[in-house]
Amino acid sequence: MRTAEEAPPARVLIVDDQPLTRELMTLVIRAQGHKTLVATNGEEALAIAAARPLDLVILDVVMPGMDGFEVARRLRNDERTRNVPIIIVSMLEDKESRINGLAAGADDFLIRPVDRVELKVRVQNLLRLKRFQDELGAQNTILERKVELRTAELERSNRETIHTLIRAAAHRDDETGAHVKRMGLYATLLAHRLRLDEHFCAVIGFASQLHDIGKIGVPDRILEKPEALSGDEWKIMQTHTGIGGQMLALNSSPYLAMAADIARAHHERWDGSGYPRGLKGEKIPLAARITQLCDMYDTLRSWRPYKPAMDHAAAASSILAGDTKSLPSHFDPTLLAAFKVVMAEFRDVFETIRD
Repeated sequence: MRTAEEAPPARVLIVDDQPLTRELMTLVIRAQGHKTLVATNGEEALAIAAARPLDLVILDVVMPGMDGFEVARRLRNDERTRNVPIIIVSMLEDKESRINGLAAGADDFLIRPVDRVELKVRVQNLLRLKRFQDELGAQNTILERKVELRTAELERSNRETIHTLIRAAAHRDDETGAHVKRMGLYATLLAHRLRLDEHFCAVIGFASQLHDIGKIGVPDRILEKPEALSGDEWKIMQTHTGIGGQMLALNSSPYLAMAADIARAHHERWDGSGYPRGLKGEKIPLAARITQLCDMYDTLRSWRPYKPAMDHAAAASSILAGDTKSLPSHFDPTLLAAFKVVMAEFRDVFETIRD
């Protein structure tokens, strides 16, 4: 940090309609090694303040036109001069004038006739405070930039971790990995349609792809079975929700925190008929509700050894109108309404990203 002796010259604006007072203050301040600018009225002072940076304003109260109190208020309300120290100079010694000066934003007062020594000390003290504030502000800017860089670094690290997990999930899926890619796009489409904030939309685009990460803990004989699962096998398959939730839980990453909610609850249903906990309605996390609908659409559209694939119209009808595969009561009604609007885009995603 620079000392007062090493500090560059300050810019001091002197605002006074009396020539002798301006000359006196100019001599004192220049003798301290600082630069001075002068104005004879409030309008001129504000124009100077708007045109160049200042370190201190010495402001007479009684001037033709705009008085010093109003000038101080305007300086305080301007982002460019909000933190510039202000000394008010007045012949008025009453308490009310000092209160008005403080209310207007003054930092210090001088009483006419101005004493040279007092002026020098007041200017020196306020400029020292201004330098300290400027240096502190510069340090804060540096710290903020470091935080931004660190945050960006953590964001990259989080996404790299997510991508690694997504590849692991895709490897355990019985498709080529196209299913998890489509899931991220479906979920983002629905989130945008619901007008959720950009952060949520970005996070769910990654987190939804980890919905089935728990299948890593399910035996191959069940995952790869070419026909429908038995009752006992189905119970084992259902454990992938708990496994996935445990794998992703207690993580500070917003991506993995949302992914944990999705892994645990993407087979819950709005009417409470889902698993593993039979959660109902809004007790199911929103991200899981979105992923559930997306997963159902993609499952209906996809071929399996034990079931044929549906076309888009049939899959959409199954979700919206219901059949033996699905019922509208399984889904959040708000999501069903959003799905009606974007289902053509779901179709395009499925047709573009194929196995």
